[in-house]
Amino acid sequence: AEVRFVDHQIAALRDALRERGLLEDTLVVVTSDHGEAFGEHDGFGHYKALYEEIVRVPLLLSIPGETATVEGQVGLADLAPTILDYLDIESDAAADFSGESLRPRVEDSDAAAGDHRHVVGHGDPLGVRTDRWWDRDGAEPTDAELFDLHEDPGETEDVSAAHPTVVEEFDAYLADHVEHAQATADALDSAGEQSVDPDIEDQLEALGYK
Repeated sequence: AEVRFVDHQIAALRDALRERGLLEDTLVVVTSDHGEAFGEHDGFGHYKALYEEIVRVPLLLSIPGETATVEGQVGLADLAPTILDYLDIESDAAADFSGESLRPRVEDSDAAAGDHRHVVGHGDPLGVRTDRWWDRDGAEPTDAELFDLHEDPGETEDVSAAHPTVVEEFDAYLADHVEHAQATADALDSAGEQSVDPDIEDQLEALGYK
């Protein structure tokens, strides 16, 4: 019922844009911040775990003049640079984006080749995901797991012992990411406290982010 409702609302939005003559000049993005578990790994709803049912989300872009499916992995970190690219907007923050514009991969399928990595999570646990590998770290060393998504899409067998080089490589990549994120946070702290609209603070608190 929820999916049907969302589908109806997206159709209503597109119909409204079409009626106003704006659809062919509008970039429409449909995505989600997390998935939902239905018992795949003994969890239900949106709980703190890094399995596919939680971290894999839809990402649909209605781009005027474009029809394509991007093969391989993409991430929500790619969304901001993609939107800025299509809208021809330059941003001083672009250098700090951890993602990349998907426009080259939309316009040229050959550009999809490569090992696209994304760091997933917030705090503990964290993980590094590629199209094949899913390396999940955790609060304790014993929490770490490695899954081969090509052979085991259901994430049922930890193969970290069989692929120690892959684990070491991803651990180093994750450490670099955390170091960069901490440096960015420290730079923001040194810039002084930033004012936030009280209404936005209330909304964040209502969502459990404060």
